[in-house]
Amino acid sequence: MTIALPSARHKAGFTLTELLVALGLTGLIMGAVLTLNLRTNDAATTLQTRTDLTGEVQVAQNYIASKLRNAVYVFPYYSAASGLSSTFTLATSGYSTFNPAARAGRSGTGNYTWRYAFGTVAADPFLAFVLPPEGGNAAGPGSCAASSAAMRKTNCYAFYAYYAVPRSLLVAGNGSSVPTNVNKLQSDGVNDTSTWALMEYRAYYTSAGYGGGSPGSIPTGGTGLLVLDYVRPTTETTVGSTVDKLFVASTTPVTAVTLNLAATRQIGDETVNVPGTDRYSLRVYPRNLSNATPNN
Repeated sequence: MTIALPSARHKAGFTLTELLVALGLTGLIMGAVLTLNLRTNDAATTLQTRTDLTGEVQVAQNYIASKLRNAVYVFPYYSAASGLSSTFTLATSGYSTFNPAARAGRSGTGNYTWRYAFGTVAADPFLAFVLPPEGGNAAGPGSCAASSAAMRKTNCYAFYAYYAVPRSLLVAGNGSSVPTNVNKLQSDGVNDTSTWALMEYRAYYTSAGYGGGSPGSIPTGGTGLLVLDYVRPTTETTVGSTVDKLFVASTTPVTAVTLNLAATRQIGDETVNVPGTDRYSLRVYPRNLSNATPNN
């Protein structure tokens, strides 16, 4: 009896069609996994950015509020009724106090003068006030001028200003001066031109003093320091009941100031806004108004 042996060509295996189908299904599964992983990473990055911005805005707002609560004088907006100057010149050179011309309602080249206006007039995002000596000792102008930098904090009145500049200024400077050290920011694409950086300027009254009323000359010689990055820009105008300003002071004399801070950052195709389309608003009432002791 003859037994037929199976031919080699009839051994079990995958056909070319089956292999192609298997490869296609594997590709689809891997693509779905990769897409899900990327979306998860993007969502995590967005959430982390939102969390970081929320914390930074709240810290900056509380920091400014803590200074403002101790103010002995808050500079009012310019108005025909007050007759007070609406401009502040913080310096004559450098980048940290430079006011670019690219601002709503401004024209010409940038300069070091900041406009602080009332009502519907387009102004700069600017707030200025005076703090008392930290040691409670209002020294005379001569004593302040002769004091060391550390002693001026104890003996002399301090001028504080908060203002916003385009983020690009802290990345590349203003052409004649470039940022260094603590203010230097890394370039972040479209965010450099679409967001602001909030700065703090401080200087001490060492010669003119502070007389308990509206200060005369603004002390110079200070530099701007970064307080908050990725600030969402404002129009700095008031139209009807709509106010879009970083700082809103009450009428003259100033007894309260509202801080309106928000942040925004572009991450890939996602724009992260904190808090949403609104702003964190905090109304601050300075506690030491009219408690200044003349030192001039």
